[in-house]
Amino acid sequence: MSERRSYVFSVSCAWALTIAVGAMTVAGVLAMFLRLGSPWDARLHALCVFAFAAVAGLALANANNAAAAAMHAMTRGKTWRDWHWPTLLPALVCAGGFCFASVIGVHLGWEIMTQGTAHRELPDPRQVLLAAAFLAFAKPAMSWVVEGRRAMDKADAEAAEAAEDARLDSIRRSELEARAANVTRIPPRVGRTAAAAVLALGAALGAPHQAADAAGQMQTEAKERAAAPMNAAPQTRAAKSSRRHGSARLGYEDRLARARQLLLADARESNRTIAKQTGLSASTIDRLARSMTPLAAV
Repeated sequence: MSERRSYVFSVSCAWALTIAVGAMTVAGVLAMFLRLGSPWDARLHALCVFAFAAVAGLALANANNAAAAAMHAMTRGKTWRDWHWPTLLPALVCAGGFCFASVIGVHLGWEIMTQGTAHRELPDPRQVLLAAAFLAFAKPAMSWVVEGRRAMDKADAEAAEAAEDARLDSIRRSELEARAANVTRIPPRVGRTAAAAVLALGAALGAPHQAADAAGQMQTEAKERAAAPMNAAPQTRAAKSSRRHGSARLGYEDRLARARQLLLADARESNRTIAKQTGLSASTIDRLARSMTPLAAV
């Protein structure tokens, strides 16, 4: 993004015109009221001559700057309603007034060129008075015009920054959406992973049915552990130790045999109680009970 313009030339010309007019004003007041004598009178006269020449040249330069500011204000929009009128109106007035004030210097140059220094004709005092009255208001008007151009540049820069921020935000959102679309979300499946491992091990050992039962049991146990309330009463150290040693002593086939004995021995015993006694899952006991129930005769 380009930097904002500072309008150094326009500001310099406006301040130089202010200094030239101020020098003429100070010299005229000093010469009128102090009566400093011939050496100072000559110096003040020379100061006024140089200041008047500077005013004539700077008037032409400020006319060009005002014309550029008017064109700048007219390029704000496609129709006249979109133009920056607070800058356009004083710029047009300054451009016309400075052109009128510069005519005085052109008149003096023409007289010197055609008649020589001995037969010069001075401009009409009323014309000089009108030019001086215009310059009194034109100097602050040029500062107004320069500040108007800076305000337009600031508005354009803020609009460009807002558009750039919106573009970068849209790029970031599209990148985030693309990343989210490419991410594969894997939910926690501890039980299924363990079941898959048991199935693979059972297939390698040649016992697919036992491996499937073990996989179902491990998956159910994982679900029951995940659904258990957080405020459940902690087990005693002795109970945990006995369950751990009992599971280590009995294998899966031994626990299945123990469950069959309990199912055949006492029909009033619930499957959940048998599951707790044998260390098997409730679904395994239910499946075992269904397999042991004979089909009704047709």
